[in-house]
Amino acid sequence: MPKPLSRSYQDLGMSIHQKYPTLPNYRIIAELRRLQEIANLTRDLVGKNILDIGCGSKNSKDLPGGLTKLWYRFFDPHVLEQFEPWYCRIAHEARAKIIGLDIEPNNESFETFQVDLLEQNAFEQFDDESFDAVNNYKCTIPRNSRQAHMACSPAIMKRYDMNFERAFELDDAVRRQVERLLKPRGIYTVAEFVYRKEKGGLKLTRVMDGLGS
Repeated sequence: MPKPLSRSYQDLGMSIHQKYPTLPNYRIIAELRRLQEIANLTRDLVGKNILDIGCGSKNSKDLPGGLTKLWYRFFDPHVLEQFEPWYCRIAHEARAKIIGLDIEPNNESFETFQVDLLEQNAFEQFDDESFDAVNNYKCTIPRNSRQAHMACSPAIMKRYDMNFERAFELDDAVRRQVERLLKPRGIYTVAEFVYRKEKGGLKLTRVMDGLGS
């Protein structure tokens, strides 16, 4: 069973729901659980430097696409909200120092960078050991994830022509960057996995039940 939210995170969830009433509760709970995992391992989120890879954007052009996106925009616009930077927004509400990366531009109250992960210099603006935690919701998916062949960034899979092997190679490359960017004992959440940086590498510490979706 998924680990229950603490009282403080339940209160934060209520605050987020009041501020963004159209965001589905399951999405709020999933993001809160991921943040709670980091908080439990780092003692608190306040003032922590956190990087969110593939944070999402209100300006996403990749999914849904074409006529489907046009349909949603006019008849069910709330569907498109799932591609917005919710993890960053919630982390910002929790007073973390959050930075979001996405291929599309953002105009938010937290710091964001427009980057293309397929470019070799995607992370060059960040110094070694500069983050307490890094989050990767579904931007890249490890090959050993339960969702490996079901979920990945639409932008990446579109450009890779649904070639999962290339997507797994990108995930490996992102992991190497995360190892560089994390402080010692820093936390990496990717898909359903929680890693901690130890002796310069990432060590699996927990598999999050129900948090890969």
